[in-house]
Amino acid sequence: PKKTRNPSGWWISEKLDGVRAYWDGANFYTRNGNQLPAPDWFKAGLPRTALDGELWCGRRQFRRCLSIVRNRSSGDLWKFVTYLIFDAPSMKTTPYEQRVEAVRGLVGASTPHAAAVGII
Repeated sequence: PKKTRNPSGWWISEKLDGVRAYWDGANFYTRNGNQLPAPDWFKAGLPRTALDGELWCGRRQFRRCLSIVRNRSSGDLWKFVTYLIFDAPSMKTTPYEQRVEAVRGLVGASTPHAAAVGII
C-alpha cells in the first residue's frame, strides 16, 4: 500500500520550469552569483529590495527562457519573460505568510514583467 501525505499546514505552489533568479534591488543573479543581463526596461519598476523567484517564459519553455536570460543580445525577447517571485529574503525573520503578502504588495501595475507566485 502506498503511503499518502496530508498537505494540511504546508504551503504549495506550482513547480516552475524557469531560471532561478535572485533580485538584489538593481540586478538579477543566478544561484551561482552570475549576473543575468536583463534590459533596463525589464527591471524598471521592480522594488529596491531583495527578492527570490524564477524568470519564466511559460510551461515547457525552459530552453527558450534560458537562451533569453543568458544572452546579452536578447533585448526585446525579454518581453516573453516574467519574473515570478516567491520570497523576500531581506525579510527572513518575518513569518513566511507575511513575506508572501509583502511580495504581493511590492508588485503590481507598475511592474508588468513581475508577479507573486500563486501559493495555496
